[in-house]
Amino acid sequence: MERNKITKEFNNSSADTDNKDSNGYRPNMCNICFKTLPCNSQLIIHMRIHAGERTYPCNICDKSFTQQGDLNRHMTTHTGIKDYQCTVCGITFSRNGNLKQHMKTHTGEKAYTCNMCSKGFGTNDALKTHMTTHTGSREYQCEICNKKFTQNSSLRTHVLIHTGGKSYKCDVCTKAFVSKANLIRHMLTHSGSKEYQCKVCNNAFSLSEHLKRHMKIHTGEKSHQCDVCSKTFIEKSKLIQHIRIHTGEKPYQCNVCQKKFSQNAILNRHMTTHTGITDYQCKICSKTFTQSSSLMGHIRTHTGQ
Repeated sequence: MERNKITKEFNNSSADTDNKDSNGYRPNMCNICFKTLPCNSQLIIHMRIHAGERTYPCNICDKSFTQQGDLNRHMTTHTGIKDYQCTVCGITFSRNGNLKQHMKTHTGEKAYTCNMCSKGFGTNDALKTHMTTHTGSREYQCEICNKKFTQNSSLRTHVLIHTGGKSYKCDVCTKAFVSKANLIRHMLTHSGSKEYQCKVCNNAFSLSEHLKRHMKIHTGEKSHQCDVCSKTFIEKSKLIQHIRIHTGEKPYQCNVCQKKFSQNAILNRHMTTHTGITDYQCKICSKTFTQSSSLMGHIRTHTGQ
């Protein structure tokens, strides 16, 4: 009897150690993605992800969630309460998790690595977004210009280019942005914090991506190539602007005269023709201009260059 008891206890401890049943499955393991959860209740919640079940709706914006905790965290985006502040640049957040992710922009920490190209990322969401560049999956399409995106959030931000919506304004310089993330990155330029320094020329930058872009000036790297004329560019954004020369696409429209432009910067310069703002003045003859390029061209009439 005692022997049977010992054998039973051994088998139980062995099962706990092996952590698998007779079919090779671990306790509380998802049979779809094989993720192991700490308890059965967590497994039930996890299964809602695969089923698409979202039983906790927000009563303000109708967005829904799989867990009550996720809904509670989401509600802070509506209350406007931001108790978590970055000690480096002063930006505040409604959730501690968002602050922790933000801090990685200062520390340069990249704990999530792509197993295909070894590129590192600060957040798991950023890694997931990056993985679509390998799969080529672009499921979200703009109904106006047919451009496709890997994320629905990217599509929503893109659509604002057509509608002209820039609801996120900087309190320092009044510059406006189509997304909150772009505004947050912009605010770092006002914080005075420049922790990312170039080892070649000692130029310093407030964002790590600005340093990376700058380094290509030294390396001469131009990894973005036009499929039409084979011209290469340092930045992907410059390639996108260039491609519009071939396609004739002009997604930026003046809301005064309806004239369209291929670049937002060109639209901004055009708007000064309506506002009459002349911020650029010649120091020689005091003549004023709406654009910096116009002032530079004018100065040549004095210098003879």
